Amino acid sequence: MLAGLIAGLAVSLLSGAVSRYTPLKEDASFAGFYLGSLALCVTLVSLCGSSIDLLHVLFGSLLAVDNPALLLVGAIAAFTLLMLALIYRPLVIDVFDADSA
Repeated sequence: MLAGLIAGLAVSLLSGAVSRYTPLKEDASFAGFYLGSLALCVTLVSLCGSSIDLLHVLFGSLLAVDNPALLLVGAIAAFTLLMLALIYRPLVIDVFDADSA
């Protein structure tokens, strides 16, 4: 989970830097870095020889979900919704009028 958090932050920071210093738009740079990190993850899982089937890792398996996993997903979803509720007004201002933000 920590590696996923670090990878997500790296993708967002790199895409922001690329969109700031190059003429490439932010959504295109984000998509490029996201797909690159996904390809790197698939390559690493394939090379490490994990006992988990790669299709279950990529697409998920409903049979692998247990109660602690459900609680973790619920806690992350609740935290995300709380953070979005706290920054809702600045987020709306930034989306509709970037100059005033």
